[in-house]
Amino acid sequence: MSKQARFLIASFLLFSSLGLIAYFWGRMPSIIPTHINASGIPDGYGKKLTVLIFPALEAFFCGLYALIIFTMNRPLRLKQLGNTPVNIQLVENLRNRMKSVIDWVMVCFMVWVLDLQIEISMVAVKTAQRLSNLPWWILKLMLVGCGYHLIRLVFILFQAIKGATNKPPSPDGSPPGIA
Repeated sequence: MSKQARFLIASFLLFSSLGLIAYFWGRMPSIIPTHINASGIPDGYGKKLTVLIFPALEAFFCGLYALIIFTMNRPLRLKQLGNTPVNIQLVENLRNRMKSVIDWVMVCFMVWVLDLQIEISMVAVKTAQRLSNLPWWILKLMLVGCGYHLIRLVFILFQAIKGATNKPPSPDGSPPGIA
């Protein structure tokens, strides 16, 4: 996924959250549900301003996401780790897989927060009695996707370690993998 696509998706979700607050604000009572139990029924209540936690969370994670993407797009300067030479291609594979994990987590997390915001707002304005099961399915999907990417990351890491330890030294005596 390109850097522009990442920021467009994150920005769209953040502005959607702000738009939802603007849409529901006038119809919300002064006391709204702030906690939902596992059955989807509200069991905690708070002031109307607590709904602002959703865009605040999304703004915080958008900033964190931007910082992570910025630091991960910097060029690699790592040639060896301690006495072990580093295969740059395998490190790039690890970096790309980590970007996939971060993309998956951030997009799923922001969609999950947005869905919770929609559903809590609907319960607050009395268009719904309880939350649907959608937030829990989004959370499960996020966990499955993270698990998939993390397993792939572990395999790439083992491949990198195996590749660094199985190479014989170069004819000139320098360790393998150092350019």
